[in-house]
Amino acid sequence: MPSSSTLIINLDAIETNIHRFKQKGRVIAMVKANAYGIGALALTPHLIEFGVSMLGVAHVSEAVALRNAGIEIPIFVVSAPPFEAAEVAHYHLEPAVSTLEEIEALSLAAKEVIPVHLHIDTGMNRFGAPPEEALALSRAIHHASNLLLVGLMTHFTSAELPEMDAYTNEQISLFKNVVDALDTSPRWIHAANSPGIRFTLPFCNLVRVGISLFESALTLESHLSYVSQAKKGETVGYHCAYKVERDMTIGVIPFGYHDGLHRHYKEKGYVLIHGKQAPMIGNICMDFMMVDLSAIPEAQVGDRVTIFDQNLPPETVASWGNTDVRELLASIGPRTQRILTRNSHEQRVRSPICQIEENPPSGQHLLPA
Repeated sequence: MPSSSTLIINLDAIETNIHRFKQKGRVIAMVKANAYGIGALALTPHLIEFGVSMLGVAHVSEAVALRNAGIEIPIFVVSAPPFEAAEVAHYHLEPAVSTLEEIEALSLAAKEVIPVHLHIDTGMNRFGAPPEEALALSRAIHHASNLLLVGLMTHFTSAELPEMDAYTNEQISLFKNVVDALDTSPRWIHAANSPGIRFTLPFCNLVRVGISLFESALTLESHLSYVSQAKKGETVGYHCAYKVERDMTIGVIPFGYHDGLHRHYKEKGYVLIHGKQAPMIGNICMDFMMVDLSAIPEAQVGDRVTIFDQNLPPETVASWGNTDVRELLASIGPRTQRILTRNSHEQRVRSPICQIEENPPSGQHLLPA
């Protein structure tokens, strides 16, 4: 049987987004963290179809999983420490490098040419070489056996915050100085992450797009699994956290903190049922949450529940939990079924916990997780 909850991914919207990003340059589709919880192995063939130039991941292990699934296009890796150099070489990856130690480890591991991206730190202080070391490191790559400098990159810290634009522009200026100082320019120059796309960067020709791939593309749905009545003075949920102030109709939704809505969402938001708001009440449980159905008398067991969609954006829901949309999506658990849709055509993605129909209806296809 299908899961009670589904995350619906509109591939048409993702394709539209990618075409928009291409106006800024070639596209690295960042599919790190299982494509932000969407399902990297199922999604990446479509991203390739839509014309991305490269895939991007955070860890070498993520890239290895893609290669083992038959993905052949270039894969950029944000972090490839020296102890993973052999895997980088074996799986033909494109790592970012920040230190001479990383360069030397890759050179020793290389059996054939490894393309690398020199990472310049302009303020993130996570990865990246200081700008004053860029020229020496680029020359070290040039002289290293079987290494080719194909990219130069940096990473913005606060591009999504307009009040931090002065700082972002300082980062851009530092990076541009490095670009100008190199002996030769590599094929790819990239700085913009998803929020950084709004900046004008004429000296860059590649953008790293992650969360923005999914703009206007996601719907998270569940169903009412139980409806009951509570009297004034009774309580709802663990620790009697919510006191009923009037007679109330309560609905139970099979979506809890294991599924992605953590306990700090308690009583801070609502879901949509029949297009109406049903406020969250009481502590969110591991597997369930409760909502007030008093304003929706027509609600009954089996009714569709919208947790987020285009009318209730995931960014809004994330704000209720004092987080952002990336964390919300990455927190959606494995028993929520992922469904890819395009032109009224559904492709059901197998989740490790959910069982899916062995004989799907006509026009539907099962994809491996």
